Amino acid sequence: MSGRFNLIFLNKPFTYNKTQLLTIPRSIVYNTVLDIPNYSKFLPWCKRSYWIDNTDASEVLSSEGQRKAKLTVDFKLIRESYISKVQFDPLNRIQAVAADSGLFETLDTVWEFKDNGDSTIVDFNITFKFHLGLYQSISASMSNALTSTMVDHFVKECYRRHNNNGLLHNTDAVDLY
Repeated sequence: MSGRFNLIFLNKPFTYNKTQLLTIPRSIVYNTVLDIPNYSKFLPWCKRSYWIDNTDASEVLSSEGQRKAKLTVDFKLIRESYISKVQFDPLNRIQAVAADSGLFETLDTVWEFKDNGDSTIVDFNITFKFHLGLYQSISASMSNALTSTMVDHFVKECYRRHNNNGLLHNTDAVDLY
């Protein structure tokens, strides 16, 4: 019975949600999440990341739109690249969906940002499923830890950038639910 259960689990996409209160202005959190070219500097499994279109960076920060990015991941036996279609609504929402991906059957990541005085409420949701059963098996037992670690690295980078602006801070992120 347990083998059958595992097979059923592997056929379903994995979903993870986390909502946190960060004592950082919304603009810093939004700009950190949208700064895809620097992901490889602070996300542990991202080895390369860059925009593949020619949109001016200032336009991305000031207006609603869409861009494409290429990311290369390296985790255990998985070393693959994929294209992500990124839609953004400045300071409010960023959604990244794997497009024409041989790696993911499904990858949908949504970040939403809400002002809360001098803080920001960040709502993070991700749903993913690999095309290859081997990759899905590798990630199945670690999915919660992997996604939680990824969010933690984004939070640390937000606070690092916040500190570089010379602002006083509290580096704690409060899980809301």
